[in-house]
Amino acid sequence: MNDVKSSYNGADFARMRKTIGFTQKEIAEFLQIPIGTVATWERRKSKLSGSGQFICRQLDREIMPYAEAVVAAQQKVLEVQALIRSLCFSDLL
Repeated sequence: MNDVKSSYNGADFARMRKTIGFTQKEIAEFLQIPIGTVATWERRKSKLSGSGQFICRQLDREIMPYAEAVVAAQQKVLEVQALIRSLCFSDLL
């Protein structure tokens, strides 16, 4: 299970957003917040405010374990595809 942090900064939020695969605009629409808020949060190097902390904690608890599993599965698919290609093309060499 994913270890949930006690506090989050802008880099944490940006990392989670990118892992999920959302643009700033898409995450803003999903969360129903202004895109400017997303941009402001991602620029922050210090701890996010209460609402930012809440959203990050929820993303970390509820979505990130699945998003990370999808990323890992996608990596495995790429590895299998590479193996299949090497096996298929090794006969041609």
